[in-house]
Amino acid sequence: MEGFGSLPSHPLRRSEVERLRSDASVDGLIELEPKVVYRNGGLRKAVALTDRTVIDLAFRDGTWTQQVLARDADSRHHLREALKQLNETNTDE
Repeated sequence: MEGFGSLPSHPLRRSEVERLRSDASVDGLIELEPKVVYRNGGLRKAVALTDRTVIDLAFRDGTWTQQVLARDADSRHHLREALKQLNETNTDE
């Protein structure tokens, strides 16, 4: 699987995040959003590990983008890429 199928046209609600996590092809999903922002507007940024591929998920301008960050990856790669994305997000603000 290269990326996710269809994602909603809005930030992810908690139930949608849990649905993604329960998908058999998703090995991990790291949320990159402060809890207060997440509660008030939904999840806009995450890094997923699916079928040994690390994918950056970002909701911008009303649509989801999916960027492959690493292939042939494991949970260590997933965490490393999530930390990189979190660092980039914090330096952009």
